[in-house]
Amino acid sequence: MKTMKLAAVLLLCNIFAVGCSKQTPLYDLNEKTFIRIGYFSETIFEERYDKLVRDKFPNLSYTIVPIPVNSEPMDWENWLEHNEVDLLYVPTDRFEDAIASGAIMSLDPFIKKYNWDIDQFEPKVVEFVRSFGSGGIYGMPPLMKGKLIAFNKDLFDDNNIEYPTDNMEWDDLLQLASRFPRKGLVVQSHASSELIWNIGRDKGLKAFYKDSNLLTVTGDDWEAVWNKVANAIYSEKVIFKQGSIQSFESGEAAMALTTVSVSKFKHLDFEVDWVTSPAYRPGQDLTPYTFTEGLYAISSRSSSVEEAFALFAWLLSPAVSKLEFAENRGMPVRKQLINNIEIIEKLYEKTPVFMPNVSDYSFFELGNQALYDVMYTGQETSEILKKLEEKLESTLME
Repeated sequence: MKTMKLAAVLLLCNIFAVGCSKQTPLYDLNEKTFIRIGYFSETIFEERYDKLVRDKFPNLSYTIVPIPVNSEPMDWENWLEHNEVDLLYVPTDRFEDAIASGAIMSLDPFIKKYNWDIDQFEPKVVEFVRSFGSGGIYGMPPLMKGKLIAFNKDLFDDNNIEYPTDNMEWDDLLQLASRFPRKGLVVQSHASSELIWNIGRDKGLKAFYKDSNLLTVTGDDWEAVWNKVANAIYSEKVIFKQGSIQSFESGEAAMALTTVSVSKFKHLDFEVDWVTSPAYRPGQDLTPYTFTEGLYAISSRSSSVEEAFALFAWLLSPAVSKLEFAENRGMPVRKQLINNIEIIEKLYEKTPVFMPNVSDYSFFELGNQALYDVMYTGQETSEILKKLEEKLESTLME
């Protein structure tokens, strides 16, 4: 009988090799260690982490190598040639290029070697990360951010209007907003034209970006988007101005597409509920409204990869994640910090998908002028968009 039990244990150990073998420990950062960290701001890194690092690892020394934060495409090979780094915080809009250029390493061998707890991260976030690297893990965000639609239940009840629902398409959302006398929907955005680009993107229309060879804002589908947004803004059914979120907080606006935080709208004089962000390409369980500013990764040219991964693992540990969440820097990515927090669970109902944003402010300015022309000049929308396309093409060639 004992022999049979021993055989069974040995069989299980063969099946679950990781569980029965001794786990390889991470590099001990309490040893005298020096790590070079690529980060967008030395000041911000030190404000966020310096005391934590020194308290936890008194023998660890580090230096910050600033990563450019401008909107220009980044030549990773050239940058790494002139900047020695071990650990990198890669901006999301440069992450795919960092993988393609070989600037950062696959983390899958480290995850396997150290049995790192990737299974303790929100699955939708892991799926998002894998989408960059053809299924591989090349980095991990410490936090996510996102937008949901908040709505004033009291205002809906008073007007006898049905509540918004999850995954509404933009046409339905604008129609719902139009049922209120004014201020049916507040949209937090940089510019009025940003709303148009986002609606077009969510509908699957061809859009334009700095690194794209294709630019088109004309055609019947685009015209319909411009006209709907122009009508909604002109009639004040949709409010987009900076600071307009106050219209929701005061009880004037019925809905708000707004950045999420756990404490947001907790102490208002009316009842607030939340639904998911607008549908992205209907039928797809994806959302560009949940995003991250950057992901930690390891430089492929690092001479201290074990040390870098140990610091990577600590920066993404439950202890540090909990502190960052408490500081309201974003939404946690670890499951243990998400459980039973309804608004965060709502944020992760759909899988994040990265979509490049219009980064050149001149595009917003030209778009804003075009929107003004649609609303107030009486010109045909098709002619306004034709002129806009010509101006945007000229801007891209500069």
